[in-house]
Amino acid sequence: MAREFSGYDAEPRAKIVESYTSDNPFPKEYRAGLDDAGDQSRYSDLHRGLHRELRPWIAQSGVYDVLLVDAKGNVVYSVAKESDFGTNFVDGPLRETTAARTFLHVAANVPVGRTYLKDFEVYAPSGLPAAFMARRCSLTAANSLA
Repeated sequence: MAREFSGYDAEPRAKIVESYTSDNPFPKEYRAGLDDAGDQSRYSDLHRGLHRELRPWIAQSGVYDVLLVDAKGNVVYSVAKESDFGTNFVDGPLRETTAARTFLHVAANVPVGRTYLKDFEVYAPSGLPAAFMARRCSLTAANSLA
C-alpha cells in the first residue's frame, strides 16, 4: 500500500486523500465507514482489503486509529481519515506532533520487528490525548511484512 500511494504524483495522491476525507460521503466522525472511494485505483483496491480487516479490529480493541507511514514519513493509510492522512511527518504540518516524533525515533533507532511506545499527549487531528505505538516493518522476499 505504501509503494502504491507514494508512487503517485502529487495531484493523483491529493485526489485520493480528498476522496477519503473531504469528499467522503460519511460525516467526519464516521469517515472510517468508507471502504472504497469508487475511483477504480489500485490504492482503493488495497485500501478496501486492509480497511475491512482493520475497522472491526479498531471497534473491538478500543484503539482510536491505525496509521501506516512509509519510510519517507508519508501517512499512506489511516482508519479514521483525519487530517493526518496524506501528510508527511518529516516536513508536513504535523512534524512537531508526538506522532511525528515517534515516527522519527523509530525510523532512526528501533530495529525492524521491535515495538516502541510513546506516552500520551494531545494529538492535533483528533484534539484528544493519544499514545503512539510504532513498529518498524520491512517486506520480505515473499512480499509479507517482517
